[in-house]
Amino acid sequence: MIRASPSVAASVLSGILTEPEAEIGRTLASNSALLLDGYVPIDWQLMPNVVIVEPTVAPTGPTESDLNAEAALWDRTTDADTVEAYRIYVARNPAGRFVNDAEAQIAAILAEPNRSARLAEEVLSLSRSARREIQTNLTLLNYNTRGVDGIFGSGSRGAILNWQQSNGFPQSSYLTRDQINLLDAQASRKQAELEAEQARASAQAEARDRSYWTETGGVGDEAGYRAYLARFPEGLFANIASARLSEIEDRRSSATEAQDRDAWLGAQDRDTVGGYQEYLAVYPSGVFAAEARARIDDLTAPSTTDAEIAQSRAEEDALRLSGVRAQLLELRLRDIGHDPGRLDGVIDDNTRNAIAAYQDSQGIAATGYVDRATAVGLMTGALNITIPRP
Repeated sequence: MIRASPSVAASVLSGILTEPEAEIGRTLASNSALLLDGYVPIDWQLMPNVVIVEPTVAPTGPTESDLNAEAALWDRTTDADTVEAYRIYVARNPAGRFVNDAEAQIAAILAEPNRSARLAEEVLSLSRSARREIQTNLTLLNYNTRGVDGIFGSGSRGAILNWQQSNGFPQSSYLTRDQINLLDAQASRKQAELEAEQARASAQAEARDRSYWTETGGVGDEAGYRAYLARFPEGLFANIASARLSEIEDRRSSATEAQDRDAWLGAQDRDTVGGYQEYLAVYPSGVFAAEARARIDDLTAPSTTDAEIAQSRAEEDALRLSGVRAQLLELRLRDIGHDPGRLDGVIDDNTRNAIAAYQDSQGIAATGYVDRATAVGLMTGALNITIPRP
């Protein structure tokens, strides 16, 4: 900082400060009329003889303007999303930042011929219910989608392809909004045609139904009702025919049951094999048929006398059936299908009943005691029985 009066300042500014290579630092420092503040080198030259100018280095690489222009071009390219657009980008920016992406997109587009159609359909954002409606429409028009589930699989794509072919559209298997509208219109027309045809068929069927009823059920007899139901089991008058047949069958059943009961009471009064057989001959499936057969079995079953029972008991006592022998007997009875109860080597009522059942099946007097004939039949092969461990 140089301070001086105006006249001294004018002298200094027009003098030493304008001389090239002048060491103005020394001159200024030696001038007592000047007040100097700050750093003043003694050999300071305001204007040296040689001025060194640093060379300006030109910037390398793309400028910010170039990068912005490339980014804008890439945005336009991805918006277009076509092979041509990506190739233009690569041609203009062979070393650009998005060249690899552009090449990849070109390969993807060429590998998928219907890519543009697929992307166009994706833009529609079809909901699952909308896809189900499309599948329903295709099915109604006889294009098999292999199910209506709201998922466009190979079956649905094939049906769309066939529909496009039949209607003169490019066969991409992907739908446009206009195609969806046309498909819906065709399906609506088809549905209306089917409903009209169904109405005509229903009217004709109803006319046939009424005419047949007049000739059969309308007569009012059992044969007519049965003939009508055989032809029209779900017909207009099926409930009426069924109800009237039920009434007829109820009356007949009541009469038959009364006759059945009278015949049974007669057989019971006689209580003979012949009487019960006569009842079964007339009523083989009668209300009392099972009782009649059981009574015949009782009457024809061989009777067991007290003497036979006593003889069988004596023969069993001689066999000394107890312990292991009795258990072998129980095992044998069980193995041939007669339940002796617990396999404990104790001959109780259950064992007696099983013995009697076996004797009855073999034509032996059913005493419930193991006589010699019963023992021979039962114990044959008993040594092969394995006694289960407790």
